[in-house]
Amino acid sequence: MNTLEEHEADLHDALNHLYDPSHQEPFMKLVSILGLDPQADVMSIQEAIVQMIRNLNPPADIPHSARIWRFYNILLFRYIHRMTQEEAAEQLSISPRHLRREQSLAIRFLALQLLNRRSSPSSIEDLNFRENLSDREGQNFPEWLSQVREEIRVLQQSPGLEFTLVKTAIDAITGLMSPLMEQHRVAVRVTGVQPGLRVRMRPASLRQIFVHTISELMRHMKSGEISVSASQTKDRIRLRISGGPMLVDQPYEDPFLRELLAIHNGSLTQSMENQRLTFEVVLPGDKISVLVVDDNLDLVHFFQRFVQGTPYQIAHLEDGSQVFQIVEQVSPDIIILDVMLPNVDGWELLSHLHAHPTTRSIPIIVCSVVRETELALVLGATKFLPKPVRRQQLIQALEEVSIRLHLN
Repeated sequence: MNTLEEHEADLHDALNHLYDPSHQEPFMKLVSILGLDPQADVMSIQEAIVQMIRNLNPPADIPHSARIWRFYNILLFRYIHRMTQEEAAEQLSISPRHLRREQSLAIRFLALQLLNRRSSPSSIEDLNFRENLSDREGQNFPEWLSQVREEIRVLQQSPGLEFTLVKTAIDAITGLMSPLMEQHRVAVRVTGVQPGLRVRMRPASLRQIFVHTISELMRHMKSGEISVSASQTKDRIRLRISGGPMLVDQPYEDPFLRELLAIHNGSLTQSMENQRLTFEVVLPGDKISVLVVDDNLDLVHFFQRFVQGTPYQIAHLEDGSQVFQIVEQVSPDIIILDVMLPNVDGWELLSHLHAHPTTRSIPIIVCSVVRETELALVLGATKFLPKPVRRQQLIQALEEVSIRLHLN
């Protein structure tokens, strides 16, 4: 019986050839999971996939900010309307890079829906998968997942953007879970975690990642060892939580952990080798890149002094006409834009930044002596910051925008 990952790969292949009747292999692999007759032709399978996507259309009372709307629209635009990634990204007002990440999650979500609709699991592995969801997340999986998302969003909306020391979180959780570890006869070994390593995440969220992964490993171990390590590559933190020997042959799909990571712009991979199950979690580090487009060098110097000791890193551009090239090089998280620029109209540049697929998803703070707050917001700015700017005003504006960035 195929694993979720294999169903996901088959579904991805079928979606990429949705209107190609000559490409039969991926469609035939989905006959059983779609609940169709084994003798069904390719056209019937294609129609079933299209209908499955259309069935994801959320009810009218679901807010359009809900992620299910984005999943539905991505699948609709990309595979039923046959838009390119760039066209779909423009329709959804996100960057193509963001769309690619969300598209993978949307296909996984559709694969989960296909698995959940099956009335009679035909293998031990499929049965285990279903029990894993029902035993721990409740019988109503969509309702449970919706509640998870809501609670995570509420946590993220509390004031202040926080960063958490990885080593502190590990020490707290291993101490807290030590009685359970003794009960399972499992030892935890922590290696290679730098003391100053931080992630862009609240302590409660990071600790829950460690609780969930360590608990998941212990559930399928009679005894043994769990190792925890962390490393940094550029602006990303990589956590590795590995345990064994395991009593199962396949790693389990973990919808809770994936949802928690998705809302924090993180990712998860699972692997099994030599009876050891490994969770590899990648999270954003503690650096937030800020591109300041302003010809006032003294002001930029002050900004650079203001952000010392904070997660914000300032990159500077005097020439507004070069902003799209610099964005490609710097990949800023936030843009601070002056509208009084010598070689380009700042208001027009703001409008272009908001409309362009590459920069549409980047929040923009308009910082100017021209106090036209309403115009700035209408043209796409996230926030208006009047000059002159004090340190606390700048940091507060960056934190406010960073929280919004973190939630989207």
